[in-house]
Amino acid sequence: GWMINSYRLEHGEKSLDQVFTGQKHTKKNRSHAYKSHKHLYFSVFAEMLIKRPEETQTAVAEDFLIDHGFLTKEIDVLEFLREFRRWRQTKPV
Repeated sequence: GWMINSYRLEHGEKSLDQVFTGQKHTKKNRSHAYKSHKHLYFSVFAEMLIKRPEETQTAVAEDFLIDHGFLTKEIDVLEFLREFRRWRQTKPV
């Protein structure tokens, strides 16, 4: 509650990212909320891959994106898989 009040008292001088995480949101640096959300989705996708080892990553990614409403012109399967591979490289084994 105090964070929301702090945000309101700033009258637009600080972003929610600044109030909640102490870091200013920039276009080059995605927000903490975005990164957390992305981590959650990639974690779920990684679990799907483990549960469906007989299928290709592309087939599982298509199902994942359709199930979550992301298969659009903005997010295609190949781009999703590229981002997933980058994400996976940054995670400890």
